[in-house]
Amino acid sequence: MFIGHGVPDPPDAEELVQGSHVRRRATWTLVALAVALAGCGDDSTGPEGRVTTTSVTVRNNFFTPEDIAVSPSAVVTWTWDSSPIIHNVTFAGGAAASSVNMSTGTFQSTMPATAGTYSYQCTIHPGMTGSVLVQ
Repeated sequence: MFIGHGVPDPPDAEELVQGSHVRRRATWTLVALAVALAGCGDDSTGPEGRVTTTSVTVRNNFFTPEDIAVSPSAVVTWTWDSSPIIHNVTFAGGAAASSVNMSTGTFQSTMPATAGTYSYQCTIHPGMTGSVLVQ
């Protein structure tokens, strides 16, 4: 309805409540969509909950992601964040090339051609570990 001169009547209480429900429903729909899209990208979840990727970030005494899955002979890149903390990537038993101690930059290592799980760690920080599943 119009009061006159083309100006709409103000909404009554029922219209306000209905509008509130519509806005709330639209907000939750957008939140659900954002959460669903957040899972999209270059990385995917592989076997054993591992992330299928060839990129690992070295930050705050953690490797992120810690456990990854790659193809045989894949080249994995570890990227140090801008933190001044020194870390390294050291593979158990020399299974793959290990890095020197670094606080910035990147390190690349070619994974073995043989399927298996290859563990690595930062020898400076106990508990800072990760693994690469070659499949």
